[in-house]
Amino acid sequence: MRSTTKKLSPFRPRIDDCECTPSVQHLFRRHYLLQSPMYYIRWIYAVLYSLYILFFLRDPTDRDIVGYIENTTMAMLIRRDGKTGEYEVTVSDCKLRASGGYSLKNMSLRYKTGRNGVQILNFTRNGVDVDNGSEMFSTVYFYHIHSMHTKSHLFSNSLVRHIVDNDVKTLQESSYTSMPLHYVLLHSSLSVLMWDGNMSRYLGYGNACIRESILEESRNMSALEGHRAEHRWNLHGKDTFAGKLFRFSLHPWDKDCSLYQTFNTSVFRVLITQPNLNPLAPNTISSINKPFYQNLYRELRKIDPKMADVVTASVMY
Repeated sequence: MRSTTKKLSPFRPRIDDCECTPSVQHLFRRHYLLQSPMYYIRWIYAVLYSLYILFFLRDPTDRDIVGYIENTTMAMLIRRDGKTGEYEVTVSDCKLRASGGYSLKNMSLRYKTGRNGVQILNFTRNGVDVDNGSEMFSTVYFYHIHSMHTKSHLFSNSLVRHIVDNDVKTLQESSYTSMPLHYVLLHSSLSVLMWDGNMSRYLGYGNACIRESILEESRNMSALEGHRAEHRWNLHGKDTFAGKLFRFSLHPWDKDCSLYQTFNTSVFRVLITQPNLNPLAPNTISSINKPFYQNLYRELRKIDPKMADVVTASVMY
């Protein structure tokens, strides 16, 4: 008797597996109809907001730079020197490249905390000392959003295909957005990468990173080998350092930050790195009337009610 067991699709960590094949066409259609309009509406808000904050600029301080690291997934890279009590963040092998022929090969940050607050003792990029706060922040931000954060997206496309191909109804809502969003970011004329999208560089949200290097770096796990999350961030989502009013450029090698670069950075943050949910279809777990998501929401509320209210049904994170 022939077995009727369906062979499960393997999970492969590929962020570029985002082509619109027949089985996932409905996801692309849904994203186009529901989510795409929100990006245009959000862009208007991002432009107005970014013009407004040009009047409230300040350079990032040591506390800002370290705070950003400690309150994002960059915290996984923090190591503590048992002898000196100082902290270090080291990336020794990076594949990211930026426009203008620049490459981020390695970086290292050493800092200490005490009665006088946070003090950065040393920051190097590609073996060269950097003492400008804006360049430091730009480098950390560049690495975080294009390497650390991107790695959290790696399995999502294959998980979406698994959910769709095997008709996993319980997780249906978790399959939305992931693949079409990745397709837009990596392949479309609206791509935010390297300022070469037909629209992004004119609409003020272009980014300096080269697309091919993101794909290469996404497969590079050297920085995470044997990591221990021994230094936990303590604000637990109650504040967001990415939303602070810093003055820094999206291009880590910019020596100075012009008003336009500051504006570009702000538009990018508001439009790309902050949540952009359709109020008519937010896809938060609290809004999905299914036992699995309601049970998950109930348990998350016990941990952090405010955080639970903004958690979306997504396999991207």
